[in-house]
Amino acid sequence: MSQPVPAPTPPPESAAASAPESAPASAPASAPESAASAGGFRRVFALGGTALPLHAFLARLPAALCPIGTLLLINARDGIGDAGAVAAALWLGQALGGPVIGRLG
Repeated sequence: MSQPVPAPTPPPESAAASAPESAPASAPASAPESAASAGGFRRVFALGGTALPLHAFLARLPAALCPIGTLLLINARDGIGDAGAVAAALWLGQALGGPVIGRLG
């Protein structure tokens, strides 16, 4: 016959105090929905503060505006054909080089 499964031991007090209040105590840590819980967002906002979305938006503006500015500048000088080729090369360089540069930091 099958043996009885022993009851799980409760976590130490320090681990219980650091656990998010929104997560139930019986939820397994490996559950996929626990990664997207409100507790995960609280930890992110605790690191960057509530202004984190604004700072992230402002930090990404140069990467978005550089190809658009290049497109407008080259279009006024040489025409839309050359502007499209230059903007495409710039976007391709950002798409391929961005992850490489991101891993350096």
